[in-house]
Amino acid sequence: GTPSPAPLPPGTRVFHDLASALKIRGAAVDFEAVVTATAGLLDIGNSTIVVDDGTAAVAVVLPDATDLPSIGMRVHVTGKVGRWETGPTILASRIEALGDLQAMAPRTISGPLTASLEWRLVRACGRIDAFVRAGVRWRVDMLVAGHEVSVLGEPAAAIVVDKSSVGRLAVVTGVVRRSTSNSTSFQLLPRIALDFRLGPAPDGPGAAVALNSAGGTGVGATGSGTSLGQDYGSVPIGSLPSYLGRRVTVSGLVTDTTTAT
Repeated sequence: GTPSPAPLPPGTRVFHDLASALKIRGAAVDFEAVVTATAGLLDIGNSTIVVDDGTAAVAVVLPDATDLPSIGMRVHVTGKVGRWETGPTILASRIEALGDLQAMAPRTISGPLTASLEWRLVRACGRIDAFVRAGVRWRVDMLVAGHEVSVLGEPAAAIVVDKSSVGRLAVVTGVVRRSTSNSTSFQLLPRIALDFRLGPAPDGPGAAVALNSAGGTGVGATGSGTSLGQDYGSVPIGSLPSYLGRRVTVSGLVTDTTTAT
């Protein structure tokens, strides 16, 4: 069992939403939120997750010996507001998995990454202009609606990208984090391989379809060999019997996996 946190002094104000709490360093928090990135991607000292309660998002540094919640899990967090690279974090004294799952849709951006997006789950579509490898990490610079967006590949995400990606279109989903080398700039961190979808070159077949589909409709992602340029209709999962034999795109929250065929 996780030990209960020490009681707060009488009269301590406790914040129940992130938008209000993150403005005050050291503020006590007690809130519920959805996990958008699990531990291992950007650990800050201890295991660290990212959560979003609908009002804002933040990295949560977990106590020792805490079971790691997965993406999509709803959690109850108590702790206080801290700082990392001049940006806000939560230093959790207790975290409880509530058991239910909730999908958190990324917001599609068409401009630069700013402080207003810090720790948020976002999606960007653009052309890759540069690729740089730095040890076990890589970075690509994307041109998104005329603005440069830096995408950082962390080892835990296990995303394979190389210099052949330069000049091609990509749709990237991830959490926004301050740069560790310049705390005034921000980077997009994809979490898993499916967060980085590489498409055709801008003048190649299907490029227009890929760009127009960046919001999540009409983008083929049904199996290996499927590219961004394939224009499959997006349909609700419940309507699949009506589309027997046709290629479609569906999206949802994965709640279980099996090796059975």
